[in-house]
Amino acid sequence: MDDQHRMDEEKRMDDRFAEMAGNYDRWIGWEPRLAKEMPFLLSSLPPGAILDVGCGTGAHSLALAASGYSVTGLDQSASMLEKAREAERLRRASDSEPMGGPKPVEWLQGDITEPGPLTGRKFRGVIAIGNALLSIGEENRVLSGLQRMIETLAEGGTLILQYLNATRIREQGRLVVKGGPEIWLRHHFEAGGEIRFHSYVIHPTEEGEWGVDYRSEILADLPPERILPLLRPHFAVVETFDGLTGRPFSPSESDALGVRASGKH
Repeated sequence: MDDQHRMDEEKRMDDRFAEMAGNYDRWIGWEPRLAKEMPFLLSSLPPGAILDVGCGTGAHSLALAASGYSVTGLDQSASMLEKAREAERLRRASDSEPMGGPKPVEWLQGDITEPGPLTGRKFRGVIAIGNALLSIGEENRVLSGLQRMIETLAEGGTLILQYLNATRIREQGRLVVKGGPEIWLRHHFEAGGEIRFHSYVIHPTEEGEWGVDYRSEILADLPPERILPLLRPHFAVVETFDGLTGRPFSPSESDALGVRASGKH
């Protein structure tokens, strides 16, 4: 096995999203979500090159490409990127436009916190949505990833973030269950002053019983009073929203915090 093949295999073995990649699109329900979120993205992002950090199975990247953007989708998960490429192939196979439809998305496997294929590149817009920022890992890695996102923005560019509202989780907890042949249960709660995330994928086994894939994480807590001072030195305007709806953010009611930082210095 050559060095590149060995590195690819190690990345796949370390892929913490591999167990859910096959069902992720069905669990999420992209049609209503994109209908809700794309108007905000299209009205916020400047034309040109866009970097989608933590692009997952590529739904937002493909929707932006279909709207005329030049999109690069970055994700650590080889399994998620495999699904993204497959979705793009299927879309192109069914595309009836004479010129072949939107420009292909550039799919990259990588970690935003590390030097890699993004070195020296600049984008007009960077998005990290659907909890992609917090999924980077421990708080020091999240903050390092945020800094790298800012650095990859061209002058005048826009950064859009969206992640779960920890204040509401502390008050109410958060439990989401998605069903089907397999069941995905996501539980966010406070314990010991920390925001914890437990994910369970419950699936039938070949023996006719049920198996469980489980992972647990501690999520960084970045409420507005923490994230805004980190962004304001770098941008002309920094705003908060109720997710990607355009409505005002409510600490007690909003499920997610949306942040739009525009006019990068």
